[in-house]
Amino acid sequence: MVEISKFDAADYLRTPEAIAAYLTEALATNDAAYIRAAHDTIARAKEITAKPAEGKAE
Repeated sequence: MVEISKFDAADYLRTPEAIAAYLTEALATNDAAYIRAAHDTIARAKEITAKPAEGKAE
């Protein structure tokens, strides 16, 4: 049996440019629910990229 993992766009939003492009496309839809979902995805992406830095001493 083939195992399929769930796709999460947040895994691919690693740069400010990628986030801006993603949000631009979401805003172009004029769909409030889709825009809200895009904001949630961007928030998750920022959490994902911030986690490696949490354990570092300053």
